[in-house]
Amino acid sequence: MNENLKKNQAFPHLASIGWIAGNDKKESIIRFLVDFNKLGSSVKFGLASEKVAERIIEISQKYNFNSDPNRIGEVSRLVREKFIRNIREDEVRKRALDLLKVPSQQLVNFLNDYRAVVALVDGVGKQEVNYFYEKLDIISALRKYPKIGDVLLSTNLIKLTSFDRPVDPTIKNWLEDYILRTGSGQHSSLDRSRYLFESENARKLDSTEREKLSIILRSFDEKTLLNVDKEDQEISFEKDSDEMEIGENYEAREKKELESGYQRRSDYLTGTFELQGLKEMPSIAKLADETKKGLIVEKNVVNLAGQKKPEKKPELKNVVDLSEFVE
Repeated sequence: MNENLKKNQAFPHLASIGWIAGNDKKESIIRFLVDFNKLGSSVKFGLASEKVAERIIEISQKYNFNSDPNRIGEVSRLVREKFIRNIREDEVRKRALDLLKVPSQQLVNFLNDYRAVVALVDGVGKQEVNYFYEKLDIISALRKYPKIGDVLLSTNLIKLTSFDRPVDPTIKNWLEDYILRTGSGQHSSLDRSRYLFESENARKLDSTEREKLSIILRSFDEKTLLNVDKEDQEISFEKDSDEMEIGENYEAREKKELESGYQRRSDYLTGTFELQGLKEMPSIAKLADETKKGLIVEKNVVNLAGQKKPEKKPELKNVVDLSEFVE
């Protein structure tokens, strides 16, 4: 028996989609990855944990199928399906009897072992997230990890009314545009929806970029917490395990709110995204506390290709002071 195959089958994130280990079709793998990528960060860490794999091997030994990679993989599938689709226990019971061949007199013990593995995934995953990530609102994150402000949030250059040419779509520049166009006071979810769908820059975003921006803006307005990667100084846009998964009708919900004027519930829906970025993120502007009304852009502007443009100070009008939030 292939020991590597057996080991992989014990990891819920690696176990085969179908019954026969190592015989999955590309289409099935893609469908699985779509569902897997909707899971929260802590669940993903848990499903990939060595401790969880070791526990699944122990279960396979206890019920005498540790030499069968197909049945080892079935335990892993039962575990991950609890998180992907909240599999019902009667289905777990049936598959344990029919596929794993667990003796009926041992079924209660098997179900207890299964529940223990599910709990282990949750516990280990949260420990891993706490080790790698820190929960901060966007302003606190910018104070503690200034590089976050230079992370690209979308693809196309954006236009700031405070500058005479397009700038990189960094988190800091998007926040500046948001404040310039909506004011520095309190913003409702309806204000955010209007900005996300009607403003000059945000209209050009695709659904993934728009949702990332929406998460940042809500954190700015309501101080909702984000998962900040301590080492890479980036924001993870993956949802936590206790949050609802994102649906395909995300934009429909946002547009409905915009049209109706009703405020959407506060528990925000997040998804799985990768931040786009350069190896060395160019700093677009240095924020200076010129007056309560504004800031001066003092640093050379760098375009997405890394090409330096001439330094030029814009006039101090319609310019937002982000320094009061960050410094």
